[in-house]
Amino acid sequence: MIDRRVLKDFDWSFLAAVIVLSLIGVMTIYSATRPLLETQQSSFYMKQLNWIMLSLVIFFLAISLDYMWFIRSAYLLYVVGVVLLVIVLVAGRKGMGAQRWIDLGFLSFQPSEFFKLFIVITLSRYLSQMRNGDGLGLKELSKMLGMFFILPAVLILKQPDLGTMLMVMFIFTSMVLTYGIRKKILMTVLVIGLIALPHLSTRRQTLRASAII
Repeated sequence: MIDRRVLKDFDWSFLAAVIVLSLIGVMTIYSATRPLLETQQSSFYMKQLNWIMLSLVIFFLAISLDYMWFIRSAYLLYVVGVVLLVIVLVAGRKGMGAQRWIDLGFLSFQPSEFFKLFIVITLSRYLSQMRNGDGLGLKELSKMLGMFFILPAVLILKQPDLGTMLMVMFIFTSMVLTYGIRKKILMTVLVIGLIALPHLSTRRQTLRASAII
């Protein structure tokens, strides 16, 4: 499961540079929030340290695991991502008119950010197993929308987080176009996108105004 050759041939100077830059960032946060320590227990720099340590653990796991593990676990990762999106709506932390974070006490994380990675891995596996030489048709595209896009998009909009939903839509569209899509379907999608664009823009401005209020 773990490829030890990756660790053996790893460029440790690169990791050292990343750690140094990260620590400089922590020192900057500490310096900027130091006055708050006298009036309240500010923990911004400690949260940043926790994120750095967690990131290092995830980093080493990612480079050590055989890439085939990601292929085998693609659909499981997608399910985990959707479950996290449901959890954040039920028990997530509310703030500034949105409910996007899961608070674990020692750190908080935004499930929709992880979902961006999960959807890339999932679609990569799904599309790699398809055998449509002339591109995706309406049936295949509708199936993919139903399986991998509509549910998470609705859950993310419920937070609400239109920006992340648009990013997930961009990822989905980019991967579909890279794989190939029939011209008639492509033209239909473009027309629908142009029609929906003004509505999405208005919706985003409304969400921003609600967050400020």
